[in-house]
Amino acid sequence: MRALSGSRVQEGFDYDTAFNREQNHIVGERAATSALRRIELFDYVHERLLPHLDRPNVFVLRYERWFDDRDRLLAELGGFLGTDLSDCPVRVEKRDGRRVMDNDDREFVLRHSRMAHLLGYSLTGDE
Repeated sequence: MRALSGSRVQEGFDYDTAFNREQNHIVGERAATSALRRIELFDYVHERLLPHLDRPNVFVLRYERWFDDRDRLLAELGGFLGTDLSDCPVRVEKRDGRRVMDNDDREFVLRHSRMAHLLGYSLTGDE
C-alpha cells in the first residue's frame, strides 16, 4: 500500500483526545504499520456502527454516492426525512489531487479488513 506521511490519521490513529485514547491504544496494539493501523481504525469504528445500520431511524449515506449518484441519493435521503431535498444547498466536492485507491491498495484493504466486505466494498469496485 502506498506510503502516506503527516497527520495522526495518516499514521492510523485518531486525534489524541481522551475520547479516542482507548481506541488508539487498541488500534496500536493490533497493527504495527501505518497502512494496517488505518485499516484497523476503519474496522474499529465500523464494528461499532454496523449493528445500528439496520435500525429504522438510521439512513446510511455512503460518501462515494455524493459523486456518483447525488440526485438519487438526495431523493432517497429526502424520502427518509420526509422532505424535498432537490434544492439541497449542500455541496460535497472532491479535492484536487484526491488520492484514489488503485487495485493493489483495494486488494490490500480487502485482504486485511474485517469490515469492508460487510459494508459492501469489493475487489471489483462495483459497490
